[in-house]
Amino acid sequence: MVAGNKPVIKPKIIMLILEYHPVFTGHGIYLEKLINKLQKLNCEVSILAADFQEFLPFENINGIKVYRFSFSHNERYWELKLAIRVILFLIRHRSDYDILHINGHLDIYGFLTLFNKFTLKHTVTQMVLLGADDPMTLKKTYKGMSLRLKILSGMDQFLCISRVLMDSCLQARLPLNKLTYIPQGVDVDRFTPVKSPEERVLIRSAL
Repeated sequence: MVAGNKPVIKPKIIMLILEYHPVFTGHGIYLEKLINKLQKLNCEVSILAADFQEFLPFENINGIKVYRFSFSHNERYWELKLAIRVILFLIRHRSDYDILHINGHLDIYGFLTLFNKFTLKHTVTQMVLLGADDPMTLKKTYKGMSLRLKILSGMDQFLCISRVLMDSCLQARLPLNKLTYIPQGVDVDRFTPVKSPEERVLIRSAL
């Protein structure tokens, strides 16, 4: 990995996601496990999430540094304000990261791509929901998509968690060399089919 002209020996990664612990989400659980793996590979990884006007600006959760920016869906122009606050955070912490890993794409995140290009940082995005944040849906939703797709193409890597998301990226003509297909799976050591309806009822009653 290279940041600017300097080789990155020990990558420093900021994971951007709106909802993280103590908000319960499947993607939050997935990120925690991914970060634990990355930490074992000698990577420095932290989380940047929204505070929803109730969570602390910084916490250490299960060995992971979690930073939060001010955010509320009820604000006017919340997407623009979100992008500005994230950029201000990145400016303050510009020596603390080499890679910004975006989880779930918003159109306004194009500004983050431009900022990282200017500061010689890398941007990786993982689109997570067909019909919401995939490029073909964005193409149908916003005007001026030729410019938007050009900015989107400036990201360093796109992680596609399903074939349909991969197809959407291909249809939008995002650079093929920047697309990586990483299918989602189930840990069969933790999740196995129940053997009987009675066992299913017993498990559900314990939840």
